[in-house]
Formats: sequence, structure tokens, C-alpha cells
Amino acid sequence: MNGPDTRDKRGFVGWLRSVPANIWVALVIAAIALIFVLQNRQKATIELFNISMSAPLWMTLLVTLLIGLVIGLLIRRNRRTGQRPR
Repeated sequence: MNGPDTRDKRGFVGWLRSVPANIWVALVIAAIALIFVLQNRQKATIELFNISMSAPLWMTLLVTLLIGLVIGLLIRRNRRTGQRPR
């Protein structure tokens, strides 16, 4: 019969070693992102043409990053479709 004693007995250290490297990298990046957000909570004013908006600095930088990512993906896709097949 399967009881609580049939569990893997590697312990906590064994469990930590079994976590894949990509999960560790994701956790480190998430921790850095959280620290970044907590340290950049002050307001920033953004002006574009005649429109003025106020938002937290971290949100402003995140939106800028996402806009850059979209632009990069669009350029990359255009380069791929512009290539001739061999």
C-alpha cells in the first residue's frame, strides 16, 4: 500500500538539484525584476506631442521595452520574408 513513507527520500537538497536550470534562471530574472520595480516606484511624466501622462517609472520602462520588442519582432519577420528561398 502506498503510504507517506514511499515518497522520494532525497530531501530538500535533492529536490533543489532536480529543478531544471531554466527554472532557476527564470526565478533569478523574476527576483531582479521585482527588485527593479520596488526601487523605481516614483512617478515619471511622459510627453508625446501635446499629450502629457504620469505613470510609475517602472511601468514607463516596461512599456518602452515592450514597444522595442514589438519593433524588433516586426523587423525580424520582415527580414525573414524578404529572403529568397535557396
